[in-house]
Amino acid sequence: MTALRRNGTRHRKTISLALAVAAIAVLFSIPIGNFGGAGASAAYYYYNPGGGPATLVLMPAAATNTVGTTHTVTATVTQGGNPIESVIVNFSVTGSVTLGGSCTTDANGMCSFSYSGPALPGADVITAFADLNNNGTRDADEPTATATKAWVLPASTTGHVTGGGQISVAGDDVTFGFNAKSTGGDVKGGCTVVDHDTGTKIKCLDATALVQSGNEATIYGHASQDGGPATTYVIRVVDNGESGRGQDTFSIETGSGYSASGTLTAGNIQVH
Repeated sequence: MTALRRNGTRHRKTISLALAVAAIAVLFSIPIGNFGGAGASAAYYYYNPGGGPATLVLMPAAATNTVGTTHTVTATVTQGGNPIESVIVNFSVTGSVTLGGSCTTDANGMCSFSYSGPALPGADVITAFADLNNNGTRDADEPTATATKAWVLPASTTGHVTGGGQISVAGDDVTFGFNAKSTGGDVKGGCTVVDHDTGTKIKCLDATALVQSGNEATIYGHASQDGGPATTYVIRVVDNGESGRGQDTFSIETGSGYSASGTLTAGNIQVH
């Protein structure tokens, strides 16, 4: 009986040792982090400082959207053809929009950055770098990429909008009058806006686009501000009722930096 117990003990020890060896073999077969190498699964591949240069690609490299919409750029970071996970990509936008932001890559080495476009036509340059060591600044070995963005006017709809009156901005009066008409292909219009506090005077020289939907209308064009060189403008109006006062809204923004908006304290707007 004693011999049988000793044999049974030796048998159990042999099985336990075999299981331990098998577990270690499985553990070392899993590609983890920097040790994944070229054959590592994307879900386990992280940046390897000794594994060659990393690359960064932005898509789309160039794009055109209408003003006032949102643009999204997708970054892809790879090393030796493998997507790199958990890398922070820092973005900087300059041009018609100035801002920054970041995103962190997923298991596919990808992440997205979105921002809102300007109210008026323009262009942006979007630059980015992969912050491989996560120190917040670009080092010489960290890849960069650039994309461009153009913002253009929307296509005109058919429509006709007129109005005149007054709004109050910080207790001061801004008076205005405008009209715009579009057949879909031909747009005509003009405006006059006077800010009685700042003395700003805006004279619309033309209307290049009119977008009308329901009781709302948006007019784009060129204007002279205080007799200076031509700049761009956008006027947005809402016709909330026939009386106008206390209901309709008016706003204007120019490429020179002037803006005013509010509910009518006098006058009326008609979106025909």
